[in-house]
Formats: sequence, structure tokens, C-alpha cells
Amino acid sequence: MITDPDLADAVADRAGWEPVGERAARYASVGMPLTVLVQAVLHPRRRERYAVTVQRGRDAVHSRPFARATDAVRYAERIPLVDS
Repeated sequence: MITDPDLADAVADRAGWEPVGERAARYASVGMPLTVLVQAVLHPRRRERYAVTVQRGRDAVHSRPFARATDAVRYAERIPLVDS
């Protein structure tokens, strides 16, 4: 269960999202090699409170910070989950 209220609201009722702990959610599609993880930053030093990380298996391929959970989720859903 996601305890970060903004992230929980951002992924609620959206297809393809599953909780990963209390402060993160993973976006995946069956059979695709890449997944996208959106995490709430525990102690943000700037206004970016969420990090989007594209993963191949357990390896990070790309990461980008966001200030709002809804922006992070929308960005994650636009990423093609196939290797380029």
C-alpha cells in the first residue's frame, strides 16, 4: 500500500500500475523488457519530490525528477517499454 497521498492518488484506478512498498509504484506491461518506477523522494533538497526511473530488469537505464506525482505518472505512461 502506498502511503504517499499524492502518489497514491496519481496511480489510483490507472491500468498497469502496482504498488512497490510504501513510497513507490511500478508501471509495466506484460511481455515488455522495460518497467518504470515512480518513487517519492524521502528527503528532497529541492522542489523535485518524485523520481521516475526506467529499468531493464534491476538496472536503471534513465532517471528524471519531478515536482508533482501526477506529472511523474503521466511521463512514465508515455515512455515506450521496448528497447530502442
